[in-house]
Amino acid sequence: MLVNNAGVGRAGDIEQLSFDDWQLVIASTSIPCSLGAKRLLKYRRNNQPCSIINISSIAGLIVGAQLAGLQRLKAAVWLLPKRRLALR
Repeated sequence: MLVNNAGVGRAGDIEQLSFDDWQLVIASTSIPCSLGAKRLLKYRRNNQPCSIINISSIAGLIVGAQLAGLQRLKAAVWLLPKRRLALR
């Protein structure tokens, strides 16, 4: 089982966030979820049953001007398993 439940947010609209802010949010949220899922999927083929649980927040589903970075990455975490299922 894999549980993705980490992330860092930075307050600010899309014009206020620096490149470093974006990199921090991406590096702490989207990349670990994607790489963790990639590794577990290889393992899962020979070891059933297996689960991936992605915990996000409502920030990935709503719009708020001061949470541009956090909302983008929470949406990415939320959509990761849905994209995989859609490609099958």
